[in-house]
Amino acid sequence: MADGVIAPEAAMPILAGQTVRLSRLADDISEVSRAEEGQLPVQLHPLAVDDLLASALQEWEERFETAGVALRREVALPHSVTIHADPDRLAQVLGNLLSNALRHTSPGGTVTVSAATHGSTVEIAVADDGEGFTAEDRSRLFERFFRADSSRTRENSGSGIGLTISRALVDAHGGTMAAASEGSGRGATFTIRLPRAIV
Repeated sequence: MADGVIAPEAAMPILAGQTVRLSRLADDISEVSRAEEGQLPVQLHPLAVDDLLASALQEWEERFETAGVALRREVALPHSVTIHADPDRLAQVLGNLLSNALRHTSPGGTVTVSAATHGSTVEIAVADDGEGFTAEDRSRLFERFFRADSSRTRENSGSGIGLTISRALVDAHGGTMAAASEGSGRGATFTIRLPRAIV
């Protein structure tokens, strides 16, 4: 514009789009920094795992149906299985995992949400039969701004902080998060392990 190559009217849409992206990036940097410093607050209450999963699946059903990806539920937990959790924060974690799974699974594929108890621990897993990732990528999945497929743009792959924040939130609940894949094109599984509430 300063050189008169492009008129201000023509440049405005470009400037507006870039401003939105810069604002989003600033918000992302702030949130991931707070997450890594343990500054994302959680308010823990007794929560039935079955209720948490049912709510998350109901929220995502339509998006999966629209994308042509099957969303399955394999949960064999009694309703009495509870954890001490912040329902909003864990919904954020599950939403991020489901979003990632949907993004990396082609139409006709399947994403399965499962849950089981192992002693004093509840394991919640989100597994897909999509793109998967390499062993080299696995070591970096939870790094801020890392995206396994570098060819993906910010617009179609998010900011690359979702897993970083999700793991920090699971840590804040006294749990752990792990990722596994048999390799590129062979799907991925993200597993959350949380301590059961003592009744």
